[in-house]
Amino acid sequence: MVKLRKSLGQNFLLDKSVGERMVVALNLADDDLVVEIGSGNGAVTEALTRYNINLYATEIDKRLIDFLKNKFPKANVVNANILKWLPDFKPYKTFKIIGSLPYYITSPILHETVRCNISTAVFLVQKEVAKKISISAPNASYLSTFIQTFFSVTYLEMVDRNKFEPAPKVDSAVLQFVRKPSVNIDINKYEKFLHQGFSKPRKMLKKVLPLELLEKSGVNPNDRPQHIPLQIWIRMFKAQI
Repeated sequence: MVKLRKSLGQNFLLDKSVGERMVVALNLADDDLVVEIGSGNGAVTEALTRYNINLYATEIDKRLIDFLKNKFPKANVVNANILKWLPDFKPYKTFKIIGSLPYYITSPILHETVRCNISTAVFLVQKEVAKKISISAPNASYLSTFIQTFFSVTYLEMVDRNKFEPAPKVDSAVLQFVRKPSVNIDINKYEKFLHQGFSKPRKMLKKVLPLELLEKSGVNPNDRPQHIPLQIWIRMFKAQI
């Protein structure tokens, strides 16, 4: 195996059982279309190839491509930067996505997951980030509110840092995302609205949102953003457009 590059956020999963449980959480069916982010050493890819699916295994490190193609001949191995490749991936049907996300691409990938026609996602992320995504009011975050508007999020398990090579400085966790029934919301406008609402998380909402909107939506102007339940954010968003 090649020498890992810190610049690519490479921490390869050593425990194949974690990869197997991640794949199980995708709830795969025959002929599903699946995208894997960062095949790396193939710990998750190997579990995916046991299913009768159409798999796109993406990997940014070109040094690993021949290894992956030789080991997994049934997979469509793609040498690509997932942040550039995924927005252009326009399959004819919904698809599922799975992968271990380096910290520096976690938020962009999550936002792209919302925008893509993805039914189910399973991601391995830093433990603290997983908490921020899966939490709800009265401790909600911008990221949890945005993601949970479109997906049901389940915190599946913590993964010890020593199950990676090289071992990162922090533990990780596995999250499952299942798309909710159609949500009629302009994603770009909603994202900007939430950014405004959470722009000063320690301040009262009346400091960041119009008082008229808060009163119209039945929200206490003295509440703080993290105290507001998801459905109230949606109500406020719809009330101001």
